[in-house]
Amino acid sequence: DKTYLEFGNAFERRFLSQGEHEDRGIEQTLDLGWEVLSMLPRDELHRLSDDLLDKHYRQEAGAEVRRESEEEGGVEGGEPATNEDEQGMSEDAR
Repeated sequence: DKTYLEFGNAFERRFLSQGEHEDRGIEQTLDLGWEVLSMLPRDELHRLSDDLLDKHYRQEAGAEVRRESEEEGGVEGGEPATNEDEQGMSEDAR
């Protein structure tokens, strides 16, 4: 399903690919995780309690992540960006 491919792509680009010079604290990391997770339909997040979902799931944030992912090339864009791609510099330029 395209939604899950977009989620996987966004998860790699936004959550896992923390830049070398990005100083992200635990709160910011958790917020980012919820933004990306909110791309998925709430009723398919079976392993999360309703209390957690009520507190953190934000459908509008998920829609924004999806839009940004599509602008970056989306699923058809191929491989997820590397840290160098996201920072706009090659390793030689560092």
